Amino acid sequence: DGLRTIRGRGATYRVLLAPVVALFLLGLVLPFAFGDQTDTTSTNGNGVGDLGVLGAGDGDADLDAADGDATTTTAVAPGDAGPAGTAQPVPGAVGTGISPTGEALGSSDVGVSPQDVKVAVFVPNLGGFSGAGFAVNLGDSKGAFDAFFGEVNRTGGINGRRVVPSYIDFDPLNDSTMRAACLRATEDQKVFATFNINGFYGPGILCVAEEHRTPFVQAYYSDPDEWYRRSNGMYITAFPSKSRALRNLVHELDARGALRGKTIGVVDTDHPFDKSASETALLPTLARLGYTVAHRSTLSSDTATSQAQIPLEVQRMQSAGVDTVFFAGYFVYATTWVQQASNRLYFPQYLQSDFANGTSDAATEQMPSSYDGAIGVTSTRVGESRLGRPRTPEELDCLRRWKAAGGAALEPNEADETIMLGVCGSVDTFVRAARAAGANLTRTRLRDGFTGL
Repeated sequence: DGLRTIRGRGATYRVLLAPVVALFLLGLVLPFAFGDQTDTTSTNGNGVGDLGVLGAGDGDADLDAADGDATTTTAVAPGDAGPAGTAQPVPGAVGTGISPTGEALGSSDVGVSPQDVKVAVFVPNLGGFSGAGFAVNLGDSKGAFDAFFGEVNRTGGINGRRVVPSYIDFDPLNDSTMRAACLRATEDQKVFATFNINGFYGPGILCVAEEHRTPFVQAYYSDPDEWYRRSNGMYITAFPSKSRALRNLVHELDARGALRGKTIGVVDTDHPFDKSASETALLPTLARLGYTVAHRSTLSSDTATSQAQIPLEVQRMQSAGVDTVFFAGYFVYATTWVQQASNRLYFPQYLQSDFANGTSDAATEQMPSSYDGAIGVTSTRVGESRLGRPRTPEELDCLRRWKAAGGAALEPNEADETIMLGVCGSVDTFVRAARAAGANLTRTRLRDGFTGL
């Protein structure tokens, strides 16, 4: 595949297809390859991405209780028609305590009763973005989860058990609220598994998957290699790690000659797990391939502080003669950077990847027109129909089921549809793994079910 021009609501940017596909949309999961990743990139378009696995490691995490709080709502099991009445339980009837094969179900693990499987969905509260001056649309993940969990419960549940979700708010710009959400799900509600589509990252994930050994299913985000190694199978994602996303970006651009003769700059942050990926993947890969970084701007992980730093760093980058800028940080930093550069009439070539979801519509919708022509390497296929490419069978199936569940009409390729498709794939993959685990559902058997798909 060659360079593509994608038109979103905000800006136009070119996307190089990396040799990975959106596995959640395909309903496939592969085990994460432990150890060092190769620095070569296949370009046949038929490869697959990593399964990020993050969870129980060696020893306990030493994390303080959060100062923030999380709000929670608990839904009645979607698709549940109410009490079963006094009739004799029928094998396969959801919520009766009897499996489809007639076996009596038990309380096999935390959050698993004979009737139900309790899960928590972490839902981003975007008030923090609004306060920082960003109008971000991350779709209606709660509505999508309700729709697809409802479908699961109408079609046999998890081997006869209902899925009962709760919804817990968090602020994507505040680590303490993510830890608070983790504690609400794992210690207060004692759920079997957790889900997030976008925005839940950082130590909150370690709290869920490592400290509390609870499955965490994530659709659209990448994390450090170390976390995958510590996971023991409790962090499930179709995205590549942060390091791999950056290596893929450099290798693809190098293979296409896009960096030849360029004066390169890097914008990253001092957040430990972002800075680590930059220093162990992006910078060494550029150096090995013979490229020199003329200027590096490492911004504060504190949003307010970084916003104050950016104007001066843009000036320094421009003074260094940089004409090609790699971003390795959260999109809030990139958006402010591009806006400030435009104000200075400074228009370098911008480069993005799946690192911090940098190629998504949410990351580009507030970019100025000077972002047109930015290049990204992505592992997702959402949005390809903008180019006139046909929908995949998996996308068409999710769209059909969404409509059948009474879902509202969604604008093609916009945030609401993208989130719905991510939820559909995430739920499908979880259900396949959980059903493969059999009547004696445990976290270990769920992990084995994922790796066996």
